[in-house]
Amino acid sequence: MMWNTSERSRRLNCVSHKMRRIDPVVVEQSGSPEVLHIRQIHRPEPDNGWVLVRIRAFGLNRSEMFTRQGFSPDVTFPRILGIEAVGEVEQDPSGHYQAGQKVAAVMGGMGRQYNGGYAEYAVLPLERLMPLQTTVSWEILGAIPEMFLTVWSSLTESLDIQAGQTSRKKCGQFSRREWIAFKNWLGREHCLIPCKPRHQKALSV
Repeated sequence: MMWNTSERSRRLNCVSHKMRRIDPVVVEQSGSPEVLHIRQIHRPEPDNGWVLVRIRAFGLNRSEMFTRQGFSPDVTFPRILGIEAVGEVEQDPSGHYQAGQKVAAVMGGMGRQYNGGYAEYAVLPLERLMPLQTTVSWEILGAIPEMFLTVWSSLTESLDIQAGQTSRKKCGQFSRREWIAFKNWLGREHCLIPCKPRHQKALSV
């Protein structure tokens, strides 16, 4: 069977059109979990200062539940939630990032003032992206950004820990790997307090 040019173009455009649609989880109004719906929408396109990111994984956060329930007064609906995500750059009009660059994004209005990570693709502010060089699996990486920034702000801002000081934290809240990372990053001593005796040896640094 031979296709004429117009018919072939029409079918190719149809395929391209389908490829540019995504199926995010959309909250159209505040309420119970039943307000979460999978909707098919056009894949967003980035303007200058924004980057199209292919979302590979994202964490679930309690603040997103509050937003879904309507307790975030600055949020308008419909909205794609998700205050953190990790993935790969699909398109960056500025040329700052190459396609395929691994990145993480967290907070800064994500999932509130603009659509967040509950989708296959998201358009995110260039200034919010953090480039990553890692072999950690997407499943693990997706749970890290908000958690690490919470620890960082707790240590450096809330506790204002200075060099030479010792910080104490219940180790059940963070893994051994995370504590090692922060110890190396901050260059400070940390004293772990295991929440369960059997964890003491496994989590000792």
